[in-house]
Amino acid sequence: MYNIERMNRDEMNDVISLVKKVFDAYVGPGYSEEGKRNFNHFVDDMVNRESNIFVAKADKKLVGMIEMNKGHISLFFVDSDYFGKGIGRTLFETASKDLLCDVTVNASDYAIKAYEALGFVGVNQMQKKDGIIFLPMVKKSPLVIVEESPDDYKEIDQVLISAFETDEEMKLVNCLRDSNEYIHHLSTVAKLDGKVIGHCMMTKIKVGGHEGYLALAPVAVHESYQGKSVGSLLIRDSIKRADEYKGIVVLGHKDYYPKFGFELASKYGIECPFKVPDENYMYLKISDSDSGVVEYSKAFG
Repeated sequence: MYNIERMNRDEMNDVISLVKKVFDAYVGPGYSEEGKRNFNHFVDDMVNRESNIFVAKADKKLVGMIEMNKGHISLFFVDSDYFGKGIGRTLFETASKDLLCDVTVNASDYAIKAYEALGFVGVNQMQKKDGIIFLPMVKKSPLVIVEESPDDYKEIDQVLISAFETDEEMKLVNCLRDSNEYIHHLSTVAKLDGKVIGHCMMTKIKVGGHEGYLALAPVAVHESYQGKSVGSLLIRDSIKRADEYKGIVVLGHKDYYPKFGFELASKYGIECPFKVPDENYMYLKISDSDSGVVEYSKAFG
């Protein structure tokens, strides 16, 4: 029998020892001295990383570990004495249970079949970087992102009310949908098992009187699925769909939107028509930028 739990910081040395032991036996023999040195440095640096680490214990002995950071598996090792007992699968399922995004990993040659058994597929050829040899692999998200349809409207309303706790954003979305600024293929939903759990809308705006720009608003995820990267997936998908436009403005959290490429709108001379903190008004340049005041759809009020 074994149990899975979140690693305590005082177990770090044992975790590092386990990783190096398994690496030396199954991966290291195929590595150059440079590769071994860089791998060991990466393992030792685990003490400085902000990530989720889960461990497996059998009879109080540490026999497995997995380190994940925002949907990427950094390290994943099981003691060879415990191969074939389902420990790896349980570690992975525990570490990823709250994720709805794609999960990625750079798999060593010896681990490829184990990852395939977990549902991962290779996305490239074997690669070598700094002496480390790996195959990029991904397990796709169970979410499906598609354009909204009239059949989704009632569920979208429920998502908006759940996310914002009032009906103001719901009313806004319905008004935008009836406006000239509405763009069907840029109003999307995230569905899990056919159920709408997230919604993202981008509508036409002008910058300094110039057309070709978009406003990202609102983005909503049902409260039951918040913190699972659903919003990030919707935003990234919408940005890809908007490649024919010049750029996108957003009013949002200063620490959240830069990860998608947004910068201060003021850097481009783009101004919000109402007073907002400069750090919260941002712009993503796609192909061009004009300066001036943003003109939103009248549906925004």
